[in-house]
Amino acid sequence: MRRYKILVLVLIFLALQFLILSRAQAEYRVFLLGVTNDANTGEQQVLTNLDNLQYETYYKLTPDQKTRIIDHWMCRGRTDNFTPYCSKPVQSPVATAKTN
Repeated sequence: MRRYKILVLVLIFLALQFLILSRAQAEYRVFLLGVTNDANTGEQQVLTNLDNLQYETYYKLTPDQKTRIIDHWMCRGRTDNFTPYCSKPVQSPVATAKTN
């Protein structure tokens, strides 16, 4: 009798794990950064999932290089296996009129 109780508890646990994992969704933020080398050169645009401070630290920029956030948006899904970032969602004119 005790074996059946353990078996039932294990099956309930596995069923709950399956339900939780099937509904789990990953999301990430994409940043469009502007990177300048010095005051005389133009700005290079970089698409990354690091914000400007993380980008400066990760890529070890020199003191004369500066970064700024141009735009950012959220994407659903994962970024493994070199999956390309999602494109920026387009806002409808009605949605922007309501926020203003």
